[in-house]
Amino acid sequence: MNIIYGRSGSGKSEYIYNKIKEDIDICEKTYIITPEQFSFTAEQKLLEKMENGATTKVEVISFERMAYRVIKELFGEKKQNLLKSGKSMIISELLDENQKKFNFLGKNPENTDLILTQITEFKKHNISVEILKKQTENVTDNLLKLKLQDMLLIYENYEEKIGLDYIDENDILTLLAENLVKSKLFDGAIFYIDEFAGFTKQEYKVIEAITKIAKKLFITVCTDDLTILKKPESDIFYDNKQTIQTLKTIEDIEQEIYLSVPYRFKSKELIHMEKNIFSLPYSSYENEVNDIELTMCKNLYEEAEYIARNIAMLIRSGYRYRDIGIITKNLDSYSSLIKAIFKKYEIPIFIDEKKDITGNSFIKYVLAVLEIFSKNWSYEAVFNYLKAGIVKIDNLYELENYALKWNIRGKKWYEEKWNFGENNAFIAEQEKIVTPLLELKKSLSGIKTAEKISQNLYEFIIKNTIDADIDAEIYNMVIDVLDEIAYLFKDKKMSFDTYAKLLKTGIGAKEIGQIPQTQDKVTVGDVNRSKTHKLRAIFIIGLNDGQFPATMSSEGFFSDRDREILKEKGASLAKGTIEKMYEENFNIYKAFSAAEEKIYISYPMSDIDDKPLRKSTMISKIKKIFPKLKEETCKAQEEILTKEVTFDSLLAKINDISENWYEVYEWYKKDDKWSLKLEKALEGLDYTNVPENISKENLQRLYGNTLHTTVSRLEQYKACSFSYYLKYGLKLSDKEKMDIKPVDTGSFMHEVIDAFFKNVENIKDIQEEDIKKNVDKIVEEKMNLPKNYIFNATAKYRILVQRLKKVIFMSLKYIVQSLKDSEFNVLETELEFGDNKYPPIEMNLDNGKRVSITGKIDRVDIAKTNDGKYIRIIDYKSSAKDIELNKVVSGLQLQLLTYVDAITSSKEVMPAGALYFTLLEPKLLGEKELSKEEIEEIIKKNYKMNGLVLADVNVIKMMDKNLENGKSDIIPVSLNNSGEINYKSSKTVTREEFEALQKYTVKLIKDISKEILNGKMELKPYYITSEKKTPCSYCEYKSICRFNPREEGNNYLYIGNKSRQDVLEQILEEEDKWY
Repeated sequence: MNIIYGRSGSGKSEYIYNKIKEDIDICEKTYIITPEQFSFTAEQKLLEKMENGATTKVEVISFERMAYRVIKELFGEKKQNLLKSGKSMIISELLDENQKKFNFLGKNPENTDLILTQITEFKKHNISVEILKKQTENVTDNLLKLKLQDMLLIYENYEEKIGLDYIDENDILTLLAENLVKSKLFDGAIFYIDEFAGFTKQEYKVIEAITKIAKKLFITVCTDDLTILKKPESDIFYDNKQTIQTLKTIEDIEQEIYLSVPYRFKSKELIHMEKNIFSLPYSSYENEVNDIELTMCKNLYEEAEYIARNIAMLIRSGYRYRDIGIITKNLDSYSSLIKAIFKKYEIPIFIDEKKDITGNSFIKYVLAVLEIFSKNWSYEAVFNYLKAGIVKIDNLYELENYALKWNIRGKKWYEEKWNFGENNAFIAEQEKIVTPLLELKKSLSGIKTAEKISQNLYEFIIKNTIDADIDAEIYNMVIDVLDEIAYLFKDKKMSFDTYAKLLKTGIGAKEIGQIPQTQDKVTVGDVNRSKTHKLRAIFIIGLNDGQFPATMSSEGFFSDRDREILKEKGASLAKGTIEKMYEENFNIYKAFSAAEEKIYISYPMSDIDDKPLRKSTMISKIKKIFPKLKEETCKAQEEILTKEVTFDSLLAKINDISENWYEVYEWYKKDDKWSLKLEKALEGLDYTNVPENISKENLQRLYGNTLHTTVSRLEQYKACSFSYYLKYGLKLSDKEKMDIKPVDTGSFMHEVIDAFFKNVENIKDIQEEDIKKNVDKIVEEKMNLPKNYIFNATAKYRILVQRLKKVIFMSLKYIVQSLKDSEFNVLETELEFGDNKYPPIEMNLDNGKRVSITGKIDRVDIAKTNDGKYIRIIDYKSSAKDIELNKVVSGLQLQLLTYVDAITSSKEVMPAGALYFTLLEPKLLGEKELSKEEIEEIIKKNYKMNGLVLADVNVIKMMDKNLENGKSDIIPVSLNNSGEINYKSSKTVTREEFEALQKYTVKLIKDISKEILNGKMELKPYYITSEKKTPCSYCEYKSICRFNPREEGNNYLYIGNKSRQDVLEQILEEEDKWY
């Protein structure tokens, strides 16, 4: 055995390739063994070094590939190789079967990965089931014993499951070590082991086996010397020196070859960086620094732009793309940003990452097929299937709207033809969707086994994806997982849900690496796995606290303390968090010593979500090592680069443009392709979300000379004029869904109550049981009407109707009782302005236009006295409501007062009140047990009306005949002991105040109507200061307007919190100014 050692950049790999070239004729076969992820780079290097034909004698190989060849030579195809996907599925099943036996482990999907990792660790460190069983019996630490019991249970079952039929991919190195001497494939070869940062116990065993068959063996180790003197925290090479000591126990070292010259570096600064970045103590570089840049950026986006600009400049100076590398510790955050920004800069890149397959459309399609059956054709499952794009539906989004509107789910997908409503245009699509699925379901009738489902699902895929554009690698991977399920679980009975979970687990465990399609690309990689090869310049990015170095937060299933206990008892596992931290530092050291000529170091001050980030402690150390290194900030682009990049830079400078950039502006302005884009972009720079008023032409088309509206629409305008225009002008609305909304239940209850009053002649004589009979009868009749189809659509909705029936009955019980206790009688129910009986409420505006208001009053009651006739307006609400005068004067609550004014305008009747009656089921809350009387009292309060009542004791007593003093159970009024109104606890207004409110309401209606007809449109939603409430919180249009009170032209209409009396006084004072 020969050891080749030296610091990073000393040319260890270069020495190997030169040695191979030199000795090419002294041996029939030479092998370079590298970790799998470095094999591609090693093959590139080999091709560069060897002359034509010489490469047939040299091969780059990994330990794993060696193992597969030996196993195939000695055992043939007797055993099925078990990959990570198969192991994951077995473990998932074992977790399900044994979940009640575990101390710590549960059914959580994350536990599959945890156990898979732990079993892999056991195998790589030669911990067999027998060894684990012995450790479990002997360990005295109670917590560790419980953990070992869990792991032994799963490990033992796992080994039993794979038995003699399968080879775990992690057992192949053990098999290689045991059988290499029996093989003739590698006898007498020269071996070079390169690029390893350390070895597992399995790999040491393989190396031991290689020493017995090899002509020569060379192993490279990155270290400054072979002496172990320092502590691990102060020696970056400590682990590698330990590796050499272990290798010496396998075989004596024939030759120690030390490479002392920093072969790689073309810069004194980079030589100094390599020697000092992890040295204690370090020395400072006192000269000027030209080959290292340190830059602070605002965020990741600015950092990616900074990198792209510098790469573009390097390319101009003579670099090739392949000469440049980017290294980070946070590849997930940077990957998509770099892809997007580098595309703009026309920089070709290879990102050394596993291919993300979770969002692949074919995988979604296959999983959705199973989900349709396991979730009984749910809306979500079917549209996951359709949106995968394999089944071609031209009008998919119209179909989705149709399915939502008519609640197509479950058996409705296939049991009946779709002829709901007037549109039956989707019958062909129905056939296209359901026929293949029903055929598959039929083929799987009876007992379903893993093998049967796999076979039939495979045939379904073959038959129905012939013309689909599917990634071949993904397609084959899914078919492989189907095969694995069939092999592993064979005749095991399974539900669709269980099979889908296994399939999802198997696919999730698959990893698809990527190889660069061409060589001339910038390589982007992670510190811990990327191999840099002949890179002239390196960008080390994202140098933030917690990344460089990373925070080691998770210890895994076994803690560091557990590992120490097991190590003491002779069962060494992988490194703990402290050792991993040393390994992490070594990887960072390798990154900082990878470049030949230049290093660019950068870090962002905030992350992708704009949360602040701290710079790494390494930054301050780098500044101390290089005291003359200046930390820069990202600067705006001054160079003319690609057309797209330069265009963006031009827009950023457009308000303060220099002479040079004006020439650039002129070029874009004259270019046929870019001139329109420039024009639109300049318009965009002046964008504001503040809407313009509607043009006269559009106003005439929308409204003409008469505004036909309702009071609630006018209230909507005052709530937010922009949302009013979107809803009633442009008529924008959400997708229709077959869903019962509050407005539907409200309308249904109104209809039943109206029918009740029309059916019952002597309302004050009816008894409670008759109320219930009438309600039951009316509800049944209403349920059979086609327009109320939705209430019969599902069992859930039919249960809701029973609840509504109960609420209606309770409400009517107290409505009838309140009428029995009053002198008022029902005059009209569902009185509608704008029908044949009552004309619309019409008003002339001072601009020559008119407003015509339609609407419906739930109930009008009348009472006759010697003074005349009094009426009261009652509105049923399915949520608690009251008349709030602050909202009235702001135009948000005009409905009842408008109706009062319309009814009393003839002067034949006088207003007695405007009231809300709440249609709600009473909630009986409280800890103590309530008596029957207490329950009755709570229910009465629930059904007590709210609103405004005329401040006239006679009228009040006509509304509540039983009221002598105290609080009324019917209306919001209280009388004192002398029988007079207690104004503090009563919601009353005088006749004068009532008239003033009516006039003020008319004025507001005219003002609002004029604003609408003048096209006034603002971003000015209301804000109720006392409740901190705004309509934006539940507005369906907020994604369109993007209201922001901090932006110019975005303002609130603030609703004050004045007392009722103050509001009334204000109205009376201003009354003369209105006309």
